[in-house]
Amino acid sequence: KFLHKCVPVSFEKQESGKILATWKLLTDNTLHSQEFDTVLMATGRRALTSELNAQEVGLNLDSQTGKIISNFEQTNIPHIYAVGDVLLGHPELTPVAVQAGKLLAARLYGNSKVNMDY
Repeated sequence: KFLHKCVPVSFEKQESGKILATWKLLTDNTLHSQEFDTVLMATGRRALTSELNAQEVGLNLDSQTGKIISNFEQTNIPHIYAVGDVLLGHPELTPVAVQAGKLLAARLYGNSKVNMDY
């Protein structure tokens, strides 16, 4: 079963070994749950900068892609950072975004100076 236009809310392993997945449909904001043997998550390939109101707050966006222009995840607005598919010129891969997020958190809160090497 493939689910589209939804956001995961929770995953709970049941005594039976199955996974109880709960998700919210984006079309009507309703919650749904079902048990599955396996859950595979995939993400889209479109930067959702319009949904983030990026233009309204004054973030520098690429005119063709709508992606955020940044330097080491720092945007043109102090205290606003971005990682992942919303950044211009960065790989659209979830593991890359996860690692970039970890390194950013370490720089912001852990006295690290290590930047993501894309």
